[in-house]
Amino acid sequence: MRILITGGGSGGHSYPLVAVSQQILQLSQQNNLMTEIYYLGAINFSQDLLDQLGIKSHFIFSIKLRRYFSFRTIWDLIKLPFGLLQILFWLYLLMPDVIFSKGGPGSFLVVLGAWLYRIPVVIHESDSVSGLNNRLSGRIARTVFIAFDKAKQFFDPKKTFLVGNPLRAGIFNINTRLIEEFFKTNSSQPILLVIGGSQGAQFINEKIISILPQLTQKYQVIHVCGLAHYQKYQAVISQLKTINQSNYHLYNLLNEEQMFAAYALANLVLARSGAGAIFELAYLAKPSILIPLPDAAGDHQKINAYDYIQNGAGIVLEQPNLTEHVLLQRISALMDSPERLSLMAQAARNFAKPDAAVQIAQAVLQYAT
Repeated sequence: MRILITGGGSGGHSYPLVAVSQQILQLSQQNNLMTEIYYLGAINFSQDLLDQLGIKSHFIFSIKLRRYFSFRTIWDLIKLPFGLLQILFWLYLLMPDVIFSKGGPGSFLVVLGAWLYRIPVVIHESDSVSGLNNRLSGRIARTVFIAFDKAKQFFDPKKTFLVGNPLRAGIFNINTRLIEEFFKTNSSQPILLVIGGSQGAQFINEKIISILPQLTQKYQVIHVCGLAHYQKYQAVISQLKTINQSNYHLYNLLNEEQMFAAYALANLVLARSGAGAIFELAYLAKPSILIPLPDAAGDHQKINAYDYIQNGAGIVLEQPNLTEHVLLQRISALMDSPERLSLMAQAARNFAKPDAAVQIAQAVLQYAT
């Protein structure tokens, strides 16, 4: 069988492609199925992970569909016919039995090419507000999977199923040895994990740096600031004499194993509210403070966050007008209340949907066979 995956761009789009591919390969092995997986799309954020799975990649022009005016749209329109020709060539050459699309730049054109060749398509929407690529792809797809119930409004309800967001296999088998060897933390103090998504989050970074003197007096802080910001903050921290340096751990990026280990260590997580982060937090039952990205398409991060915290799994702090004082007060109030953290952890666990990748993989294989 030949299965083609498409989509990607940011980690939020790319990681589910990896998660579903892992399950497709595992199910194929369990059922003695000869399965080849190919990737067709723009250069992918998780390309190294796809390569490790033995997935052969073919790249096309990155073409972004926008719902707003931008001069870059003119260049994308120029690339459009060439991108479509690339897609038709590779689909004809590979002729997959089924296509799984995650949305993201250029994915709709691959789905459109699949429709021309009558290849069945399965798609997944991670966010509560569907992106334009998936809204268009949903009209062609045989089956649509969604992570948040609110996304049902964008698709045909007869073929739409709520499954959650696919989780990478590493989250189910966290390396406890790595926790001890990589993170030099003191287990006697509560641990705050600060992450800004795959690209880092400058607003969160700046606010955390400004309240580090107070935080590091009582708690340990694991801070993943992103590649673009690492050297800058490393220099800033080295000049601050009021920080308890032994309680502060700054990292540019963490790989999959390290990130899941950091989750496991944390008593509280401060993060953006992308779907990937939310469902990882839910599965690992981690209390959280979510700061939605204010300019996310369709304000989906804000809607994701409020959907997630309805049962008490976390709290939302909106970025506009969020001050250092308020952030410090909210962090301290939670970190100093183990009982509340325990209730939040249980609420997060109740939200979790750990079988999303398996359900999607089973549907993809069913179409392929």
